Amino acid sequence: MSGIQTQLGSPGVALGSDPIRDREGNVLLTNSIALPHNVGFYTGSPVPVDPATVDWLPPDTTFGFRKYRDVSGFEALTQVVLMKRDRTSIHKPEYCLYGAGLTITRSETTTIPMQKPIPYNLPVTKISVSQKIPQPDGSTIERSGFYFYWFVSEDQIVPGHKDRILLMANDLLRHATLKRWAYISFLSLTNPGNEADLESRMTALIQETVPFFQLTSPPENLKIAGH
Repeated sequence: MSGIQTQLGSPGVALGSDPIRDREGNVLLTNSIALPHNVGFYTGSPVPVDPATVDWLPPDTTFGFRKYRDVSGFEALTQVVLMKRDRTSIHKPEYCLYGAGLTITRSETTTIPMQKPIPYNLPVTKISVSQKIPQPDGSTIERSGFYFYWFVSEDQIVPGHKDRILLMANDLLRHATLKRWAYISFLSLTNPGNEADLESRMTALIQETVPFFQLTSPPENLKIAGH
């Protein structure tokens, strides 16, 4: 595309001014994705970020990290990564899980029924994960759970990394536009045997929180993978 000026798309997620901090409270970034502080039955708290994570990703990357809890003890980690000009801000989601010491046991594409701002089915990838946590006495505690993720631009929603790459290439080649894709994920773990309840709780959390920060929802002309 030499000689062609590439336009930059608009974000499909809301931007905010909450700073990103490390464990010592030092400010790493002065802006972020506008994840809601508290919503419905959920209380949100900021999640400290390793400075190496910020240093490793392109400087024009925007983050959002928050942990949500309810009174029953359920909690889930929500993460949003928004790219700008540098496309390496977003990588294959499975790398995040391997890096966190999680084992992938199953991956599938599904949908989550949303009611806000309008009724639609949100396409997502649902990954079943497990983790063995070493204990001081040499034993291990086993945990299992789910990692839901998807990608949004200003006018596109897709459940998978390959879908996003294909659409991004098409927009660059046909329209000379680089869309600002955002990678949205939710992770939660539980004791083995409680997976059905955990999936229901995670679905409810996504339904409640996503409309507060995801700007893209399906009008008739929205591009959704598989539709």
